[in-house]
Amino acid sequence: MRRPKVSNKSNQNTARRGSVLWLAALVACFVAGCGGARTQVAEKQFVTLPPSYTDETSRRLASATFSRLPEFYEDYRVGPEDVLEITIFEWELREETKSVEIRVSETGIISLPVIGEMNVRGLTVEEIKAKIEKRLKDWQIIPNPRVSVVVQQFRSKRVAVVGSVRDPGTYTLRRNVTTFLDVLSLAGGPDDRAGQVAYVIRNIRPVEQRKAGDSAAAAPENPVEPSAAPEEQQVIAIDLYELMELGNMNLNVLVGDGDVVNVPEAKRFQVLGFVKDPGTYSLKKPTTVLEGIAMARGVLDEEASSSKTLLKRKTANGEVVMVLDLPAIARGEKPNPYLQADDVIVVPQSGLRRSVLYVYNLIRSMFNFGVSGRVF
Repeated sequence: MRRPKVSNKSNQNTARRGSVLWLAALVACFVAGCGGARTQVAEKQFVTLPPSYTDETSRRLASATFSRLPEFYEDYRVGPEDVLEITIFEWELREETKSVEIRVSETGIISLPVIGEMNVRGLTVEEIKAKIEKRLKDWQIIPNPRVSVVVQQFRSKRVAVVGSVRDPGTYTLRRNVTTFLDVLSLAGGPDDRAGQVAYVIRNIRPVEQRKAGDSAAAAPENPVEPSAAPEEQQVIAIDLYELMELGNMNLNVLVGDGDVVNVPEAKRFQVLGFVKDPGTYSLKKPTTVLEGIAMARGVLDEEASSSKTLLKRKTANGEVVMVLDLPAIARGEKPNPYLQADDVIVVPQSGLRRSVLYVYNLIRSMFNFGVSGRVF
């Protein structure tokens, strides 16, 4: 029987198909991970406690504001637009008490019946009290005067609130003791862009000690503004989640005149790859990897390789990468790392699916059947 002839063209096609299949097998092995390697780090470098933005220095400064609470009222120095309640006992040598409310003028002057005008700008309430008593006695109005001075409205002291709040601006401190939450509420509270941390920034002027023998009674009739002195800036970091959600009132620091409250925008992280809603998300509170994936509406079950999810983090020594097994984390078999600013979660495509698509597109392209739109 005569063997049919096989054309050279047929032999070439057969050889070509064989070469393609071998090449496809090698490529599939490579894509599936037979020849690949990643720089990885140990899990312990990523698994931490929930991050707190209030460091030990800030906690110490916050506590210091409360330890000075007894001094707060005594240290307050009266300024323009403050409202004083002045009570003079035994007025006109009778068993009579006279109380008046007086607003301090723009120049720091108050005017009292009989004793007239006096400059109280820059004085404490004790110094004002002593000054009034001295004039009553020197002018022989009351031999042994007793005076009480109370600040009813603190209009001369202001604080600025900036950043991610609903109504940023400069606000007047209307009470003697004003806390961080009081000031934050004046500005309408944090807005939708606010992050987990806020800052109280204040300039500390060195305290000038009085000379020996000086007293409040010796306060000058027309005090001048204190000379400018070098100031030291303090920055207190306040973890808003710890304060407002967990209720740690130790972080509700006292806020004073000239302080600046800054609420920056939230830090961000990214969720990329085969998730339902990839994108950039805000860190408004301590957030774990699984919570970050949930913010992206979860993985694409049929396409994602959730057991080989990557967590990328920038460090001082460069980028480090950790491979995470999301199903094992969800079962509690693996730790669930907390995210930090600028972290990137990458959920890759399934290795088998990626290999099949790659081979399929490669074969189609080599036989001129057209090229599929996306390989990966």
